[in-house]
Amino acid sequence: MAAVSLIFIFFAIIIIIVAGVPLLIGIALFIISAVMKKKQLTQKKEAELAGNYSYQIDKSYIIPRVFGFIFMIPLVICIISIVYIIKQPANKQTATNYVEENSDTSKQTTEKETPETLAKNQAALLIENIENRDTASIINMFCDYEKTSGELSGKIETLLDFIDGDIVSYDEPNVLSVEKERNEGGQVAFEATEGNIGNIKTSTGKIYNIFFYSYHVYPSNPEYVGIFFLEIEDADYEPDSEEGHIYVGEMIGNY
Repeated sequence: MAAVSLIFIFFAIIIIIVAGVPLLIGIALFIISAVMKKKQLTQKKEAELAGNYSYQIDKSYIIPRVFGFIFMIPLVICIISIVYIIKQPANKQTATNYVEENSDTSKQTTEKETPETLAKNQAALLIENIENRDTASIINMFCDYEKTSGELSGKIETLLDFIDGDIVSYDEPNVLSVEKERNEGGQVAFEATEGNIGNIKTSTGKIYNIFFYSYHVYPSNPEYVGIFFLEIEDADYEPDSEEGHIYVGEMIGNY
């Protein structure tokens, strides 16, 4: 909200500087046009009272009105620009951005991407796809090992049906754990994270928590890279209970 307020203040200043003078000129031209038209109508009325019904109104009053509209154009452009900027999503990562940023065939972590960053990006994209009930995009986030099961689509649809109502709010995603090991040669053997999105509230008053596990680097088993386990629990879920939760995938590799 603070960012939006600053945008309003900034563009208000721009409007005053860029559109203020043309706006005043435009208003003045509209007033002149109105006065000219009123004068023409008065003269026509006086002519008709005098018995001259052939009197024609001079259309010259239209000219300042046209220029008045022209001088209003900077104001219109400023308003459209403000509306456009305000409506832009604030750094919300889309499925396209995620795929582009992680399109390397080996799906390995780059120098600038820590496991924590990747997990948070995954969480942001995951909750977006779950909100949209986008089964295909959720499948795309899973590792190739899980995709080859052939049953992933149906399982994810069942998982989405577990959520009662539309998602209206949720807490900021958390990274609960990071696992990382190196082999004898000092190379990364694997990097994995456990992510969480908590306090997910729906339109029906239900509350859920999401947990997911991902490998970000696994050179010996590249088919493991991606989400391999996803679980949704409701607020009343009791550990070891068969009710109140649903999951897709399995623990693989070093889990």
